[in-house]
Amino acid sequence: MEAKEKEILNELISGTKCQFIIPVFQRNYDWRAKDCERLFDDIIDLATDKDHPDRKHFMGAFVCKFTRFAETTYNQFTLIDGQQRLTSITLMLKALYDYLGQFGDKYKEVRTEITETYLINKFAKDQTLRLKLKPNQVDNENYIKLMNDEPVNPDSTIGRNYNEFKRRIEKMNVSFEDFYNAMQRLEGVVVYLEDNDNPQVIFESLNSTGLELTDVDLIRNYLLMNCKAEEQEQLYKKYWLKIEQLLDKDFLQFIRDYLSFKNGIVTPNTKNVPYKMFQKFYRTSGFTKSDFMEHFYEMAKIYNRLLNVQEDSKILLEALRDFTSLDIATTYPFVFGLLIDNTANLEGKKKISDESLTKIIRLLESYLIRRNVCNLAGGGLSQVMASLYKDILKKHGDNFYKDPYRKVASALAGISTKAYFPKDDEFEREFKTRDMYHSRNIFYILQKMERSKQGKEVIDFNKLSIEHIMPQQLSKEWIKYLNRTDVDNYHQSYCHRIGNLTLTAYNSEMSNKLYSEKKSHMDFSRLTLNHYFNEIREWNTEDEINNRANDLAKLAIQLWPFPKVANIEDISTEYHFLFDSEEYDYSGTNPAGIEIKNEKIFEDSWATLYTSVIKFLYKEDKELLISLLKKKDFFNSKRLLISENKNDLKTPQIIYENLYIETNFNTDRIIKILRVLLSKMQYEPDEVFVYIK
Repeated sequence: MEAKEKEILNELISGTKCQFIIPVFQRNYDWRAKDCERLFDDIIDLATDKDHPDRKHFMGAFVCKFTRFAETTYNQFTLIDGQQRLTSITLMLKALYDYLGQFGDKYKEVRTEITETYLINKFAKDQTLRLKLKPNQVDNENYIKLMNDEPVNPDSTIGRNYNEFKRRIEKMNVSFEDFYNAMQRLEGVVVYLEDNDNPQVIFESLNSTGLELTDVDLIRNYLLMNCKAEEQEQLYKKYWLKIEQLLDKDFLQFIRDYLSFKNGIVTPNTKNVPYKMFQKFYRTSGFTKSDFMEHFYEMAKIYNRLLNVQEDSKILLEALRDFTSLDIATTYPFVFGLLIDNTANLEGKKKISDESLTKIIRLLESYLIRRNVCNLAGGGLSQVMASLYKDILKKHGDNFYKDPYRKVASALAGISTKAYFPKDDEFEREFKTRDMYHSRNIFYILQKMERSKQGKEVIDFNKLSIEHIMPQQLSKEWIKYLNRTDVDNYHQSYCHRIGNLTLTAYNSEMSNKLYSEKKSHMDFSRLTLNHYFNEIREWNTEDEINNRANDLAKLAIQLWPFPKVANIEDISTEYHFLFDSEEYDYSGTNPAGIEIKNEKIFEDSWATLYTSVIKFLYKEDKELLISLLKKKDFFNSKRLLISENKNDLKTPQIIYENLYIETNFNTDRIIKILRVLLSKMQYEPDEVFVYIK
């Protein structure tokens, strides 16, 4: 490696029979207007500094690798770094050349010097060697047109920046001679690489000093930089360019989700971390570059099904469109795996059918909607979705494909971390009582409820908005209509609940109208979701809002059901007879459920399992259960185990109307209480199993 400080115009690009090639693995020319302005201002600063006429402006490093065309005497330099700056300088020279053209032959010599010294190889017979700078494939077409004085796309970066330079030159307050002289005082460190130098290592070193390269840039360079020119061109055109065109701005998200799916761990969106994780993955993947690029392109096409949903199956199409509209990208690594196995092989066979995939997508929708309604953000959801596919395959192997829906349902139902799947009790309670108006999915929820009730009339949901029956801002008429002393507290508590929300096409017209006027509005009444109000005469008490919330909650549970997991064994790793496992230490474990006399109860924490067992026993024999729990000497307990007053208990859980049990026990205590209860209630030792995850 050799490094020299050189003037960019007179010592780098002025040589005869030379050409600078920007390789396909380099990013496109993407200098912004502010970058162009900064360079131009730096040159103006040089041109106007009369006190230091020899001062130069340093522009950083230019890294080149030298090759020679075997059949010609022209020298070719592959530009490893500095392509953005060199392209901009060339565009500025062309802008100056064209500006001087308006003066006829007055500046003919200067124009000839610019074009023949810096822009073209005048005597090149091969047209591919005529231009001294050859941009990459994306920019090359516009660059050639510009140099040939043909119309250029003004929205392209080449066209836009050329026009910006020309505009500044036309308005500058210095002579062109001073400006041109200042351009020749631009300099940089030119680094010439030798055959034994690794351009990738040098490129990364330069990038670490602050050049703004994205992870996509780094990965592209990593894959293509050390290939021969012909192979670079082939791999870039055949695969990489097509992936860029297919995914566009979602390219990095695809890379992150691909790595998360493959590795089973989340790929962070921290700068350069996806690149480092990609390097590690690729080195151990066993792929050749050609095979990997082909594979990567196929994966990109599958991933694009999430970005641009187009399916042959109507039910799968609708399921994927609904799912992607929720915009929960953390689930994409798992769904990506499902889509891979839903893609037909060369024989036209799919590991996961369209029908099974549709059911799983709908299941994931239920999972996400329930978590959103219950305000369960985060909770390790990203990691669960990154590892779920690998975990399921590790547990079931190829048996996964015999009934994939049931196994995914079992896996989701069995999550015991904060990423758990909310069950009906919690979902119904939160759905009815929390602020649903500010839920991220509220419009989707109401829209789907409307669709579920629709008849033949087609509704344009793009024209609908969310309407509060009792308005967000109470008018004097509404305050009078409500006729309450606690109107502010009532309004604050109930305004945004689901029972007070609906859809309408004329929200602004209806917002503060009284209830009787709203329900009689033609648009309001034509929505099937609003037929409910036909029989409701007033809307001024808690009962109206609560009753409608109850009605909508029943529908919500139908639309987004908790999965019916048939086999508790699917979500457990071991089981024990409750009465015969005195030596087994349950502390530090998580339950999958319990089986009592062939009745299976699915619970993923000891506290909820305890509550569910008590509820089960209450239904079996409530008098005996209550008498046992109320005994003062029951299991030497100094605390109440059951009470009609929840304030008597530290952590009460309701098991029936006005009847509560204490649940603030450790695992060992829960197991011992259940053993005594079940024994006293005449259950046999072989009738009670505890399943452990």
